[in-house]
Amino acid sequence: MHEPNTTLFSSQSTEAERIVQEDEPNDDDIMVFFFDDLQFDPEEDNVPDNMIMSSIEKQQVERLEFHAKCFEYDIQKLHDVAKEHHELFVEQVKTLKEFVDLKMAEIKSEIKTNIKTELTPILELVLLLPTNAPPAKQVSKTGDKGCGVGTLKDSEKGVVVGKLMST
Repeated sequence: MHEPNTTLFSSQSTEAERIVQEDEPNDDDIMVFFFDDLQFDPEEDNVPDNMIMSSIEKQQVERLEFHAKCFEYDIQKLHDVAKEHHELFVEQVKTLKEFVDLKMAEIKSEIKTNIKTELTPILELVLLLPTNAPPAKQVSKTGDKGCGVGTLKDSEKGVVVGKLMST
């Protein structure tokens, strides 16, 4: 009526169960086996020193080549970023230059308009001067005060008037 009590302890297991369990590798056995494979003793394996050194050198060369490729990739990325920023900068400079050129044209036009506006009354006064008016030297000798007319000949007056009109 009583059934046998079974436990999980290996000390209480049957002999047959122990044999089956011993044949199956556990985690400790696998790790020991793995580390045994990783251990390398060149004297036991009779590997010449030059082969070991060439293998190490080969690994170092491969590592350096990998780092060089990574470095070239980083440099290329930086070059692309710099090129993009340069293109944006050139575009902004062109836009700014166009804006400045437009403003300069507006300022020149305003200056030209203001000069013509300010000089038009003076030009009209010059044109109203009689062509046979005596030079200022003669006017000042007679005691009359002149209005600042110089000693220009009639042909020179036309040049001055032409210069005033062109501005």
